[in-house]
Amino acid sequence: MLFRLAEWYIKHKDEFYKDYQHPLQKDISFNRALIDYLAGMTDDFAIRKFQEIFIPQFYSLPERKTGNTENHV
Repeated sequence: MLFRLAEWYIKHKDEFYKDYQHPLQKDISFNRALIDYLAGMTDDFAIRKFQEIFIPQFYSLPERKTGNTENHV
């Protein structure tokens, strides 16, 4: 799971910078910051982030409000 997250962040560096909450120091490379970010994830956070990125979200349609009782085909 962490490997897949790392691959995704490497391809989507802008998203990494949005998620990374600390200012990057000039002497730290992107790869080092990414490794530190992944290593600092709790299990729950890593699972949530993986789900957010890789698992499709299903949306329910809003309830249809009917004003009249006639059946329409």
